[in-house]
Order: sequence, then C-alpha cells, then structure tokens
Amino acid sequence: MASFFVERLIATGPGRTDSIIEFVPGLNIIHASSESGKTMAANSIAYAFGCSKVPFLPETTDGYDSVEIQLRSQNGFLTKISRHINDDYVHVASENPSIKEDTYSLEYPKDDDNTGKKKKDPLVLNTLLLKLIGLDCVPLIGANGRSDKKRLTWKNFFRVLYLDKEKIGLDEYVIEPRETYERTLL
Repeated sequence: MASFFVERLIATGPGRTDSIIEFVPGLNIIHASSESGKTMAANSIAYAFGCSKVPFLPETTDGYDSVEIQLRSQNGFLTKISRHINDDYVHVASENPSIKEDTYSLEYPKDDDNTGKKKKDPLVLNTLLLKLIGLDCVPLIGANGRSDKKRLTWKNFFRVLYLDKEKIGLDEYVIEPRETYERTLL
C-alpha cells in the first residue's frame, strides 16, 4: 500500500508571516502550554483534508485565513493542499505526475440535470487522498446493517488516523460509533 505523511502545516493570511509546523515520518506529538495552538494545528490538518469544522476565524487570529498541508509520499513526491476558510474546495499542486494540479471539490457532484448522467471524472479531494494511499478507484463499502453500499470516503478512513481529543480517556471504542445502528463494515 502506498503511503504519505504530513510534512508541513502552514497557516497564511494577507500581510502575515506564515505560521509553520514541520513534521517527520512516523508519530509526531505536539506538546506546548495551554492556549498555544495545539488544537488549532490538529483541526487545521483535518480542515485541509476536507472536514467542515473551521479551525480558526480570521478575525480572531490576526488575519490568518487559509491553511496548507504539504504531504510527502513514500516515493518522495510533494503534494500541497490549500484551503481558504469557509471554502468548499481546495487547491492542489503536486510533483507527482499522476496527480492533476487543479481545484478539487470536497463533495462528489450531483446528477446533471436530473438525467442520471454523472459528470465526467470530477476532481474530488476524496478521490485524490485515496489515490495517495494506493487506491486508484473509490471502493464501495457497507453503509449500514442492511449492507447498502456507499463510497469509501477519506472521512471514514481518517477516523482511524486522527483521534479527537474529546475521545481520549473514554471507556468506549474510539473508532466505532456509540450506537450499534450507526456501525458500518469499516
């Protein structure tokens, strides 16, 4: 399976000096005093990966208004994903020749004109992120106990990689939902 790691997180804004955190392959632990930006850093990475929770508001962070994550693949290629606060798309730039540099949507498009025809090869962040881990097509997975199918999403996969701080120390499983009717095959 292909792999990548987050090499760098950058918060930017007009007239601001970039705020940068660099990471290394493997486990990275951010340790600092309270109110120093640890949660904001983790939430910024999740936001760049397409999560909807805004990591910071420009008016409360002295003008930072976008985040960028730089991903390094196991074969050495650098891929940059940039997202402005409140945008529902990201900009992707990559050294990898198999990744198209363009604007990617966070969601798959709906049917065109209610005809049932899908848009041709949409650029969707989910497809790109799955490609970076070696999945060239988006597999269908069980969506519920009735075995209805849905696309595997990065959000499904991300909950295995990213542990929300509110879940640390709970007696229940941190990956599976609390209610049994919410559990999927993943």
